[in-house]
Amino acid sequence: MRPRDFILPGLILAFLLAFLVWPLVYVFKNAVFDTQGPTLFYLRMMLTDPAQLQAVGNSFLIAALVTVCSLCIAMPVAWVVARRSFRGRSLISWAVMIPMILPPFVGAVGMKIMFSRFGAFSTLMTKLGITSGPVDWLGVSPLGGVVIMESLHLFPVLYLTLVAAFSNIDPSLEEAAANLGSSPWSVFRRVAIPLAGPGLFAGTILVFIWSFTELGT
Repeated sequence: MRPRDFILPGLILAFLLAFLVWPLVYVFKNAVFDTQGPTLFYLRMMLTDPAQLQAVGNSFLIAALVTVCSLCIAMPVAWVVARRSFRGRSLISWAVMIPMILPPFVGAVGMKIMFSRFGAFSTLMTKLGITSGPVDWLGVSPLGGVVIMESLHLFPVLYLTLVAAFSNIDPSLEEAAANLGSSPWSVFRRVAIPLAGPGLFAGTILVFIWSFTELGT
């Protein structure tokens, strides 16, 4: 190979070392080393501090709820788009990707304005006489607001993996199950879901990790 053939791989390797490997090494070094040498002080502090434990617990709870909500939104849409032919199919596929274009922080600010004490939704409920006065909907359930916002932002990630997984299923397998007397729900549960398992697993893992680290929202 000519020397210039190593230029692009070398640049890519240098980029990964500078912006991926080095930050991880730096964080790990400062987490387990101090001026006196190796230490578990920071790890012990995180595992014994109630505030830190609550933060980690809330992050896991939000990630789990967001994954479930995203799955409930993405799975039926992905199934219809991948397995059915109808007018407007491409339009739906395009519309589903819109949440990924907007930064989640923008959506979070918009939701806060809409559902705040004097936001649009609270004002509408008051004018219709449903509520006697302004209601801080996000104050009633802060966790619910975060879960809804992240689910609306991340379900397209799960949608993409599920569409690809459902599209690769051989229709003859579903037809064979139906000919043997299986109901549509049984075919979906016992044939489609297992065959789409790898895509489903990949999508849920991506959404879980993404929502776990989504500090902006």
